[in-house]
Amino acid sequence: MAALLTGMVFFAAYITPRLTVPQKVAVGYLACVVLGALGLWLDKRMPQFARILQGGSLALAYFVTYAAHFVEAFRVIHSPALALTLLTLVVVAIVGVAQERQSATLAGMALFFGYYTSVISGVTGFTLASNAVLALAALFFLARNRWVHISYGAVLATYLTYMIWVWKLNRFGDLERLVFDSAYLGESDFRLRAAFLSLYWVLFAIGGLIVRREALAAAERNGFLTLNNAFFFVLFTLLMHHAHPNLQWQFQFCFGGALLVLSAIAYRRYQPERLVMDTLFVQGLGVATLGLISYFKGVRLVAALALESAFVLMLARAMKSRWVAWIGRATFAVAAAYAWGKYPEDWDTPMIWGVAFAAAVGLVCARLEKRPATEYETLPFNPSSLFFALVSTVLAMVAARQHFDADMRPWAWIAGAVLMALIGGALRTSEIGWSAHLPLVWANAAFYSAKFNDEPWPLAQALALVAVTLGFGVFLRRRTDSAVRAEDSAPAAVPSAIVFAPYAFVATVAAVVVTADHAPERWLLSVLAVETLLLILAAGTVGEGTYAVLSLIPLATGTIDYLASGRASPGSWWANALVAVVLLCIAQRVAKMRGEAFRLSKELQRLIPALIVVAITALAVVTLRRLVAREFLTASWSVCGFALLALGFAAKERSYRVAGLIVLGLSLGRALLYDLARLEVVYRILSFIGLGVILLVLAFLYTKNREKIAKWL
Repeated sequence: MAALLTGMVFFAAYITPRLTVPQKVAVGYLACVVLGALGLWLDKRMPQFARILQGGSLALAYFVTYAAHFVEAFRVIHSPALALTLLTLVVVAIVGVAQERQSATLAGMALFFGYYTSVISGVTGFTLASNAVLALAALFFLARNRWVHISYGAVLATYLTYMIWVWKLNRFGDLERLVFDSAYLGESDFRLRAAFLSLYWVLFAIGGLIVRREALAAAERNGFLTLNNAFFFVLFTLLMHHAHPNLQWQFQFCFGGALLVLSAIAYRRYQPERLVMDTLFVQGLGVATLGLISYFKGVRLVAALALESAFVLMLARAMKSRWVAWIGRATFAVAAAYAWGKYPEDWDTPMIWGVAFAAAVGLVCARLEKRPATEYETLPFNPSSLFFALVSTVLAMVAARQHFDADMRPWAWIAGAVLMALIGGALRTSEIGWSAHLPLVWANAAFYSAKFNDEPWPLAQALALVAVTLGFGVFLRRRTDSAVRAEDSAPAAVPSAIVFAPYAFVATVAAVVVTADHAPERWLLSVLAVETLLLILAAGTVGEGTYAVLSLIPLATGTIDYLASGRASPGSWWANALVAVVLLCIAQRVAKMRGEAFRLSKELQRLIPALIVVAITALAVVTLRRLVAREFLTASWSVCGFALLALGFAAKERSYRVAGLIVLGLSLGRALLYDLARLEVVYRILSFIGLGVILLVLAFLYTKNREKIAKWL
């Protein structure tokens, strides 16, 4: 049928020189009658085929009437108004026939070929007006019979006909100018095109809304209105680009407002059905957001989009609409992306403050998103709230980086982490508290980066970083303990030690690094011993075994550094080693006495004091090795071993006794292997006499107190 009608159009052009105008029109209508009669004759035998013929007959009648005014060789009607009236009568006839026969095939074929013949004969303004009549017919079928596919086809055909007309005016093929050129269209042409587009949109929008609920499902109505809005928005945006590119925002604001009005109408008409209302409302907000983007630039755009995001989220909360909430999230994402796209060239002082303002609004949005949501019940956090918190934190960090110089940035990261944590607590939004880890992690990374580049942080900044990192861990530990005590969350609670350990570990390592950077070199061992003692005391006081385990870090660092270094200067080195050993002895005693309070396993409770004794022994042996003349070293080690044994017996500590026996064995081995061969007779005598006396004293004490010592051992 499409081929036949195409041939009829070409035939009309072919017979132009051979017939008068009335004869040509009569021949056209005669062809319509023949096709229609043939369709009626075959109606009972071949109904589907017959309806195609009948649809083609009605479409040809539409074309002949259309050509009687539009095609010059067929023109017998000179008045556009009369021609449009006759076309309307033909369309009414098409509607009547299709309605009487209740045939969607007949109606669809007639309307489709009406559009088709208009297009192949050449599109002008009259064509666009006639297509509006066909669109009304399609809307009638939609409202009366729920023939949805016909209405969808009418939307496509109407807007595609307009596109062909614009393409034709653009000289068929000049697509580059059609898409990219701007501000070349005259005012009269703009008004004509705007009028047709507005007419089409109003027809389909009103038609889609006035159709009763029973005649059209919500999803079908939604798709119909969305298709109409999409075509209109794209084509009118292109039209504004051609005529008034600087006023694009006016169209977007107006169209967005119109969609919001339509959403209110849909809500009143189809309540409690919300799908159509939500869709139109979201589309209106989206178009209005594009208006903001077109109107504002720079820092004003960032601030405007951030404020709109908060406003839209409040609307979403009031309307209980998750679709509206997505517009708020997308708006804030656009604001962040725009600000990031301007970094760093266009980040002047106003932009920095604008970004900081947007970050603050983003935190408010994170609080607005923190509400019960069924889709997040299985997650320990709200993803949308976490999105706002993380993006806001990143924006604030970048703004701080641009605002502060290199010397002040460490304070900015540390203070930022604390500030974000406080804001999260004040707003009762845990996602903001989690986002506070971003500046904290960045501060630690910057701290170690400066260390590796031989540019260590000043002492105050480094200590503040240690305190804040440890503070985060303590806070989360207490919060986890509170969750464990709560009956509703106890089964799913995470062990608080696991939560606390990473923070305590990072803080301890940072403290050791700070000590290595800022403590006097000759007192480094003593300072690290102080840190070891403080951690042991903290573990015993607050009952936190993590501190006791982490005390091994400064202990190992100080011991290894002392053993590996070649420092052996007299004077203060004696004092350094002596103070360190005394402090570690105290730490070992506290660890032994308060081990039960650490809440650690029995193995760890025994291991930590034993490791401290190992460090004490190693420090004592190496210190004597470096600072005592080799002639007296064996005797010195013997005294040291005796002292360790005596301390072990006095304190009833097996680790000291084992260490004393090891040192005595070391001194005995040195006497046999070194002193006999290399020392002079006098020093050899001194070494063996001293060692022998000590061993005999120990033997005497052991023999006298054998039963008690056996129990201690």
